[in-house]
Amino acid sequence: MRFVSHNDTLSHNGTQRGYMSNLGGLDGNFSFFEEDSELESRETIDNKIYAQKDRRIEMLNILKKEKLQEVMKGLPEKNISYHLVSNGTYDFFTHIPLMVEYMGGKIDEYYGSTWTMNRANAKTILEMYDNETVKKIRVITGLYFKRRESAVYALLLSGLLERGQKFKCFKNHSKISLLGDYQNNNFIVIEGSANYTANPRVEQFVINNDKKLYEFHKNWMDNYIND
Repeated sequence: MRFVSHNDTLSHNGTQRGYMSNLGGLDGNFSFFEEDSELESRETIDNKIYAQKDRRIEMLNILKKEKLQEVMKGLPEKNISYHLVSNGTYDFFTHIPLMVEYMGGKIDEYYGSTWTMNRANAKTILEMYDNETVKKIRVITGLYFKRRESAVYALLLSGLLERGQKFKCFKNHSKISLLGDYQNNNFIVIEGSANYTANPRVEQFVINNDKKLYEFHKNWMDNYIND
């Protein structure tokens, strides 16, 4: 995989670094990522097919994680903004397990904001709590998620509430992930254009390890969640 590294430029919070992937899909095109892969309706697919689909998604997620590792080889340095552009080689949600791994496999809290979400990522969020990867989870989504992906919505909502976590669905279109580790003073903020789905098109991401930015996003998200 080849990357273009842009010249570092100063910003209000330090240095910006940019990377762009020059590959298409994992096989050189987008054959792994169909246009409709952002959407799924569980009611129309039986459990056997879903089980097969889950295994395929898990395999693809591993491949995507390896592609992202070529760009982000560790936690982002403090006071540096990392600007990434991808074109189908990994998804927004791919950042989350990779950053958690770099943070030692255990974090204090995870905040996620997205317009919509697929079933595989909803299950991963619940599993993060069950395997004690994260102690606290807060998720917000858009109303589209509830209306279009009602089965996945019900899975996530009931799963989070059963675990004593919080979820809110409203007129939301922001895409942000927060990963907090207070003991080691790591506060990862991932902002981007993509949803928590398969992302077969060009998407952009900005990654920071910045407590003030983390608290900014956490505060407004808490205001909506607790309203």
